[in-house]
Amino acid sequence: MMDSYNLSWKLVHDINGLSPKTAKQSNPILSTFGEERLTIARQLIDFDTKFSSMFSGQISELEATDAGGLTHDDFLKIFLDGSGFTSGCGIEYPESRLVRSSCMTEAGETLIAGTDYLGGTLKAGRRVNDSVVTRYADANPRHLQDGKCKDINSFTVLSIATNEMLELSSIGRYRILVFTARDLTCTGGRSANCLVRLCASIIPQYPAGVLELLILYPPRENRFEWVDLPSCVKRDAEMRTFGATEEVYNKYGVDATRGAVVVVRPDGYVGIICAIEDGEGLTRYLDECLVRVGNTNGSA
Repeated sequence: MMDSYNLSWKLVHDINGLSPKTAKQSNPILSTFGEERLTIARQLIDFDTKFSSMFSGQISELEATDAGGLTHDDFLKIFLDGSGFTSGCGIEYPESRLVRSSCMTEAGETLIAGTDYLGGTLKAGRRVNDSVVTRYADANPRHLQDGKCKDINSFTVLSIATNEMLELSSIGRYRILVFTARDLTCTGGRSANCLVRLCASIIPQYPAGVLELLILYPPRENRFEWVDLPSCVKRDAEMRTFGATEEVYNKYGVDATRGAVVVVRPDGYVGIICAIEDGEGLTRYLDECLVRVGNTNGSA
């Protein structure tokens, strides 16, 4: 299933001429299928070997007790190591055209805090976990993703969000998920400038409909109106602007005073995490993923 999921959107993009070509490769995006899925297949085979050996009592390197065999902690560690395969939330794709791991500010600070990736901390190459956010336009709760990892008695399981429309549904689009900072309503602030740049000079450079803007904003003490935001927000992302709690920002490892821009691939995996002022870094990544079209209204 995951092989098909990974392959299908890459085939669609290649067939429709959305993927860039290079002098050495006519379909560099499609070639990442083997890089990503073969790596995971090898990891799965290694895990299955270890897991089966554990039950057969032949895994000698973990025989830590005086009586031999596995301790409860040993068993639990191996089981949790494999939970990424059973839940689908622990798979991590390696660095490639589609996965760029750098996520630093201009000052060299780390954008994302924490390492609880199964719990939701964002990392390039890993799937975005689900969170419930509130749509600003109508105050309706919305799920970001089609499933979420929950920690139940130290075991990770997959919970499917049902009867809800999903904001990161699999329809072949890249999503630019902007975690705005607390300065969102400040004219000329970093968050507002980021959104204007995205709407005016970055998104229009690529085929229409292949990039979708989603905006999250952290809690504020005072209410704000559409007129307090850049006009492009209501025009381009009216139904994709969401309020997020402090817990949501913390879960993803995003500092609400600094924000972040996350490119989510069509399969729901993080491609890159950029600082909100790093338009050039974002454009460089998108150029690796998508062809450009026509003239733009400005520069990145």
